[in-house]
Order: sequence, then structure tokens, then C-alpha cells
Amino acid sequence: MSTTRRRIEHIVEALDETPAGGDADRETVERLGVDVPALAAQIRGRIAAADAKDQKQRVEDATQAYARELERLERRRTEPARSREAQIGVLKALLAKAPRDAISMHFHKFESASDEEIDELIRSLRHLLGEDDD
Repeated sequence: MSTTRRRIEHIVEALDETPAGGDADRETVERLGVDVPALAAQIRGRIAAADAKDQKQRVEDATQAYARELERLERRRTEPARSREAQIGVLKALLAKAPRDAISMHFHKFESASDEEIDELIRSLRHLLGEDDD
């Protein structure tokens, strides 16, 4: 939360919580021409606009990050056609390189996987290890 926003919220809280004082306070507000409810509404509007702007920026940032990651995933190279045994050999070699705590259990259950699934496991491991970048 920004400092400016915090200050504005404190002003709004003070305007909402501070009871109208005695006659001297009312006279001062009237003399200065301050419309307290309108001022509070204006400040609340600014806060809402700042929140909306902030949320829009966060969504845009997340969308851009998602697009970059999607592009990176789509650029991953496809595995050349190999026999199942050769694919399993490549998968085992990649598993040996990967840190134990960084890989999921499904990488270890490849014996029952189809050839396409093994290919995807290899691509995923290459991505995890950073070997898919050009």
C-alpha cells in the first residue's frame, strides 16, 4: 500500500470518526466552506480509482508474464523419434541431473507411460533444467 493511499485513508477515517465538535468547529468549517461529506466522498472516490488502477496494472503484468511463459513453453523443442528404450534412457539421464526435491513423483512412474507421455516428460524435465533455451 502506498504512503499516499495510507494518508488518504487516515484522512477519510478521521473525517468519518471525528464527531462534529462544538459550535467553534462548525463555525470554522462553515467559514472555510468545507463540505465534509462531499470531501469524504471525493477522497473515497480517489481511493477507489487508485485501487482500480492498481488492480488493472497487476492483471496486465500477470497477463504479460503468462504470455511470456506460454511462448517459452511452446518454443520447447520436440524430441526426435527414438525407440522407447532410447527415450527411457534420455529420461533417466535427465532425472539424474535434476535435484531430487525439484521433481514430482510422476517423473518416476514412466514405465507405464505412453511414448507421447514419455516425450512430454522429457520436454518438461528439459524445461525444468533450463536445457530447452536456445
